[in-house]
Amino acid sequence: MKTQVRQLATGCAVLLSTVYAMAAATDPNWDIAGLVDSGKRLATAAVTENTRCMDLVDADTLLFIHGRQSRNVVVYELQTRGDLGTAQFLYAFDTTPYFGTRAQTESVGHGIFVKRETLDRMWLWNRTELWAFDMPEPGDVRSARFSGYRSFAGEVTRGHAIHFRPDGRAFYVEDRDQARVHQFSMATPWDIETIVPDGQLDISARHAAVRGLEFNPDGTVMYLLDTELREVQQYGLGQA
Repeated sequence: MKTQVRQLATGCAVLLSTVYAMAAATDPNWDIAGLVDSGKRLATAAVTENTRCMDLVDADTLLFIHGRQSRNVVVYELQTRGDLGTAQFLYAFDTTPYFGTRAQTESVGHGIFVKRETLDRMWLWNRTELWAFDMPEPGDVRSARFSGYRSFAGEVTRGHAIHFRPDGRAFYVEDRDQARVHQFSMATPWDIETIVPDGQLDISARHAAVRGLEFNPDGTVMYLLDTELREVQQYGLGQA
């Protein structure tokens, strides 16, 4: 496994998707070594508080942001692909009716994943549990309807960012307390109620406080964000 490290002057987990989007734009091999700060920022305090993970989808034109303290998901449209300076607020989704009502008694939302291409499904992570929502109006969180739930109590201790394989048959979440990346498989694609454990990657030798996870499109490169070390680490995987 090839590993590469890039120091970053930030401690915010929402950066990771931006890093990986920038890597795509600047290097066809998705190598973070040559990344430079674009200087562009998006202020979100008016619509969300204590922002966590985000997901940039629809050819880098729709930005979903998960807010912990505000208990919501907000969506921005980027008028120019990948340019935060052109973002305009669109919608918000309230997670209050869901988080804190099941196995995880606290509302400590973090991860988010939106299904690529169709934009008709969204998954939200709440420390040790995964919530699924259908979006009949693709990309519009105002239409989101609860569609599934899976508790990971006893498997994941303190998860943050999440990711699905493009075919919907694998799910990934990093775990800060265990210093591992968990891999799960699904008998039925995209059906989180069929999830079963399928391996782990021990990252304890390299990480202090992992809080972000992303893959390149073909699954051959993985990026992990460590907020204590203030760096993104890039891993080359043996197979997608």
